Formats: sequence, C-alpha cells, structure tokens
Amino acid sequence: MELGSVRAMERELERCRRHLRRLQRALAEERFKVGYLEAALARAPPKPPPAAPRPAGSSPEGGSAGSSDAEDASSAGG
Repeated sequence: MELGSVRAMERELERCRRHLRRLQRALAEERFKVGYLEAALARAPPKPPPAAPRPAGSSPEGGSAGSSDAEDASSAGG
C-alpha cells in the first residue's frame, strides 16, 4: 500500500471500497445459499435409518464370503 500522497490515498480508498463491495456481494450470495439449503433440508423427508450391519464374513446373497475353494477342498479331504 503506497500512501505517499493524497492522490495515492484516494486511489487506495477506492480500491478498498471496490474490494469491500465485491466481498459484501459474495457474503450476501453465501447467506442466500445457506438459507435456501437450510429451508430445503427442513422440508425434505427424513432419511431412512441405516441398514443393520451384516456379520463379518457374510455376503448379501446369503453365502459365506469368508470361505474359499482351497479351504473347502482341504476340509473335504480329511
């Protein structure tokens, strides 16, 4: 910031004012988004509860995902 003269201070003041207006517009836009999203979420139906966790080693198809063909072959032989 160069403030060596009255003219330099006036230019800096105008630059700061422009910057402030730009930031105020951005702030107003973000406030609008927050209000809009909060209202939309308030109107949205509630989320369904999360599904119950499956036990380790089980698969959605009902089979056991924890066993492999090699394990089946070794246990069948002896």
